[in-house]
Amino acid sequence: MKWPTKSRSKRRIMRRTPGGRNVVHLKPRKQSKAHCAVCRQALKGVAQKGAASEKRPSRPYGGYLCSACVRQMMIERARA
Repeated sequence: MKWPTKSRSKRRIMRRTPGGRNVVHLKPRKQSKAHCAVCRQALKGVAQKGAASEKRPSRPYGGYLCSACVRQMMIERARA
């Protein structure tokens, strides 16, 4: 059996075993949602699981900026 690495990046969960001992279980932390780089709003349509090509929308800056910020950036670039 491969033991989990004792790393501070993992969550520590106290468990009581059937034998009465208290032990620490190490579990990986859950991923946080992706956020827009400009407005910091949670991105919609970005999956947590799957391949990288499946995770983000297929538009410019997909998975990096929200659609509202992309739209605003395109308008500003067209005016400049």
